[in-house]
Amino acid sequence: MVTEELERLEKTIGTNKTIIIGIVVVQSSDQFSDPVKDRARSAGYNIILTDKNNLYSALTEFIEYRNILDSSNNNGEREEIERRRIEVRDESIRVEVETRWIEGEIVRMRRELIRRRNVESFVIWFSILLAGMILYFDLFK
Repeated sequence: MVTEELERLEKTIGTNKTIIIGIVVVQSSDQFSDPVKDRARSAGYNIILTDKNNLYSALTEFIEYRNILDSSNNNGEREEIERRRIEVRDESIRVEVETRWIEGEIVRMRRELIRRRNVESFVIWFSILLAGMILYFDLFK
């Protein structure tokens, strides 16, 4: 669905790419696949991919980034700003990946804890049942 929206956006924009900002908003940013992100980056015009919860911050970040680029006449400065922006983006991706890994570990540990509790409960109830049976047979021998 996102790919079709990008294609529709590209057809709408045509050749006037300098003043256009395409904004694609979805429920969750997880819906953006890597090919969609790559296509948006290499589009040759401004595309903002965001989810509904981060729309305002994505627009603010874009405006600030454009203001920095527009105020910077030196190509070296622009390249440095772009390099830093890419570093920040890469770091945020790394943090997101680590966060998801940690969340996965938490889920795995919770499942393991529940499994262990179930085994311990079974052993306790089985031990009580066995002790009760032994007492019963000892009393009525």
